[in-house]
Amino acid sequence: MNLFKKTLKSTSGQGMSEYLILVLLIAVTSITATRTVGTAVKDQLGKVKDRISHLGQESSGSRRGSSTDTGDGGEGW
Repeated sequence: MNLFKKTLKSTSGQGMSEYLILVLLIAVTSITATRTVGTAVKDQLGKVKDRISHLGQESSGSRRGSSTDTGDGGEGW
């Protein structure tokens, strides 16, 4: 019985080490995935911002003084 207790006591640290390695692996994977997805989202939002800015410049330049401007605030889309 004494041998069983020694064996049980010596392997309890092993379980904690395995748990720690698993937690670290999950953390590193999560951080990497978040950075990758975050960069992709940032790039897409930058493209959307540029398109909106471009459309705003186009519409303000072409709609001023235009005979089709009804003044109702409608954007035509």
